Amino acid sequence: MRAGARGVAGVAGGVLLALGVFGLVPSLTTHYGNLAWGRGSGAELIGIFRVSVVLDLIHVALGLGVLAIARTHVRAVFALAGAGIACLALELIGAAKDGTWLALNAADDWLHLVLGVVLLAVAYWTAAPE
Repeated sequence: MRAGARGVAGVAGGVLLALGVFGLVPSLTTHYGNLAWGRGSGAELIGIFRVSVVLDLIHVALGLGVLAIARTHVRAVFALAGAGIACLALELIGAAKDGTWLALNAADDWLHLVLGVVLLAVAYWTAAPE
């Protein structure tokens, strides 16, 4: 039996929210003293993903948005697709090297690409009425 869109949206929203919050936690973020709003941030979540305050706030907003919107099946599919598109937009910004205001690195680009594709695929997969 496949998972409902609302349940999947709850997990996806929680993961996006956690990514944003974790990027602001000193014990999870290496070089926390170098955390900046955007350009020049040298902090990295678990030593891999470059983070900035702006990027963390974007992840928090995406996560909260998905959780707030996904109250019905149709709205959950919409929230999953919207978050997927937003993640792909972040990947494109990073790949185009226009993301210096977000302090993105290659690991961030791959994470956003995978998240975006998975969220869009899940939105498509769960789009059929339950």
